[in-house]
Formats: sequence, C-alpha cells, structure tokens
Amino acid sequence: RIARAASKKEKVLFSGYHGWSDWYLSANLASDNALDGQLMPGLQPNGIPRGLIGTAESFEFNNIDSLKAKIIGNENNIAAIIIEPARGELASDNFLTELRQIADDLNAVLIFDEITSGFRMCAGGVHREFKEKPDMAVFAKSLANGYPMSVIIGKSSVMEAAQSTFISSTNWTERTGLAAAIATITKYQKLNVHQHIKRIGESVKQIWESEAEKHSLNISTSGLPAIAGFTFNHENAQALQSAFTIEMLSRGILGFKQFRPSLAHTEKEVEIYRKSVDEVFLYLASLNELDISNINLADSTFRKLTKE
Repeated sequence: RIARAASKKEKVLFSGYHGWSDWYLSANLASDNALDGQLMPGLQPNGIPRGLIGTAESFEFNNIDSLKAKIIGNENNIAAIIIEPARGELASDNFLTELRQIADDLNAVLIFDEITSGFRMCAGGVHREFKEKPDMAVFAKSLANGYPMSVIIGKSSVMEAAQSTFISSTNWTERTGLAAAIATITKYQKLNVHQHIKRIGESVKQIWESEAEKHSLNISTSGLPAIAGFTFNHENAQALQSAFTIEMLSRGILGFKQFRPSLAHTEKEVEIYRKSVDEVFLYLASLNELDISNINLADSTFRKLTKE
C-alpha cells in the first residue's frame, strides 16, 4: 500500500513468495497457474475479490525478459516490483542492475522481501551485500528471534507516503517484539552469527552431497548455506523425500529437503545429523521401484490441522 501511495499507481509485478494477502493471491484470479512457479501449484483464490484481477502479476526470478514481458502495455501503471533477493539462489548482479534501471524508468517502487533472506548473510538484509539497493525492504520475526515482529524500511522519499494512507495497529503499545529485536540484533552482531550459520549450512550441504555419492543416490543441492536445500533427481522424488522425513523423524530429527541453520546448531548436532543421513540414505538406496511407489506421500499443500 505504501508503494502504491508513493507511486500513485496500482499494478504490482512480483517474483517469489510474499504471503497469503489478497494482493498476492489475486494473481491466480486471471490464471490458475500464475503462482505455480512461485509457491506451489493449485492454489485457489477463493474469497479474493474479482475486482483485483490484473492488479498483480508474477515473473520469473533472475529472468529480466520475463519481467519485461509483463511490463508491455502496463508501462504507466506499475506501482511496485517486488522480489525475494535470495531463496534458492542469489539474485544475479546483471539482473539487479537491469531491475533497478527498469524500476527507475517506470517510476515504480523496488521492494525486496527479506522475510526469508534477512539475517542470513549479515546483520540485516541481503540487500546490504548488493551494489543495487531497493527502495523498500521488509523483515519479519527473524530479526526478533521468533517473537512477533515485522519491519518495513525504505528511502524517505517513499516512506513519507505512509503519512498519506491510513496505517494503524492493534498492538502499538506491545513492546516484547521490540525488546526481542534489539536483543537479537545486539547478540547477532556481537557473536557474528552470520559466519556461524554459514559454516553450519556449508557442513550440512557437504553431508548431503558426500552421503549421496557414497550411497549412489542422485541428488542436487541448491541455495545459500544459510538457506540450503536438496532434491532427489528421481521421477518419484516426492516419495523419496517423504521417506527421508519419516526415517529422520524415527531417529529424533525433523529432517526435510531444506535446512535453516541457527546459532543453536553446533558441530555436535551436525555430526549426529551426518550419522542419521548416512543411515537413511543407505536405506533409500536399498529401495526398489515398487517399494518407492508404495511410500505414503507427505502432503505438499497447506491444510487445516483441525478436524471438521
């Protein structure tokens, strides 16, 4: 809303996952598969006003031509361009340079959603590592070590627009999140947490790669060390992933295809994890195609946790 108020325009172009608000899910009003490559396939925009059709469209990350294609015919109505600067991979320098130029040419607000990437590479946003800077950046509970907290930062020329639109809060006087954020950032800087989580993340990626090679499993790893992940290169990858999680749980570890290291993870936990991955990858390598086809698949969609 701040970006729209600042630009006095309406349309939003985005790449990545940006929550479950109406503005984001409205992308699936015009096409059921608009969000398939951003989050997950099959999201139904039930309950989203039809009047929001065309107000938000997605483009491919690190693909400037994909963005340019969405701009054609909308040059005078682009309010904001929003990306996640890092998730599976970092935004490339060339992509960011062109992205910054396009936003300037359109007089659109460039926003970095740092809810996932923030505090992974440094005490702040990943954008601090880039030459090209956004007009706004958004953070959430990572800056308060899990306590409810969110922050919008930006250039004064953009943020001043917040004064011209109604923004309020139910929890103006609640200070726990603020206190937690100050304590978290102070400790983060004092202990150089980003260096620790990078080292732990690199160790875990190395475990996936070495143990997969040891047991002749075909996998691919991706992501920054602090936002790492792996996938099975198999036609029934979801089944293998489900079996991996089940077997890791039986060993007391909530193991998934992604790993988010924290200061609490030490070399001791990494070694325990290594031994478990070794055992589980050995088990997975022993499965035949029939065994794999009979694995109970983990649900890949959001769903209620309560019974009707």
